[in-house]
Amino acid sequence: MMKKLMILVAFVLLTVSAVAGEKINLRRTGYDEVMHPGCETPVFISIANIDDRKLDRVNVRIDSPDIDILGYARAADISAGHSVSYVIPLDIPLNTPPGDYYFRITVSNDDVERQYYRILSVQ
Repeated sequence: MMKKLMILVAFVLLTVSAVAGEKINLRRTGYDEVMHPGCETPVFISIANIDDRKLDRVNVRIDSPDIDILGYARAADISAGHSVSYVIPLDIPLNTPPGDYYFRITVSNDDVERQYYRILSVQ
């Protein structure tokens, strides 16, 4: 029996600036619906470099301290004034009880790491 694939997209827009101290700011997130155990949920992430310098090897990782999920995007170089978008699939474990859980979005390169937390609802 084929698992039903839930197409839920969380829109995560990140702004990356390479000024002194290199800042990474989360601008906006949004979710259409809740997530369901045993289904894959794609998460859309867009990273924009608004500085005048290139950012090298920017990584994105999504995980949760509460449930066994892990998603990641390969390292990317982002030229000044450009952006990179990813769709990162998250597999919600079949044995996940209903409830609200924190998930962590980590954006990093060799010089900086920033973490953002959001809530996902599982039904």
